[in-house]
Amino acid sequence: MSHHRRTDGRTVHNELAAIGDPARAGDLSVVDRFKGARETTNIMRTLLCTAALGCLAHCLKLHGRGAAGVPD
Repeated sequence: MSHHRRTDGRTVHNELAAIGDPARAGDLSVVDRFKGARETTNIMRTLLCTAALGCLAHCLKLHGRGAAGVPD
């Protein structure tokens, strides 16, 4: 088994399934690779969602000013 991080999610999921019961597994390096890739994905998703929320708030603020006749 290679110790390089894989980019193919199905391969990592298949390796995780092959481990079976984690309490009986000997080599959990695939779990560490999975967690590393998952953490990076979650961080990027969080940052993008936060940026999208900021854009939405800005647009709603501009829309509210336009509807009230308040100049920018």
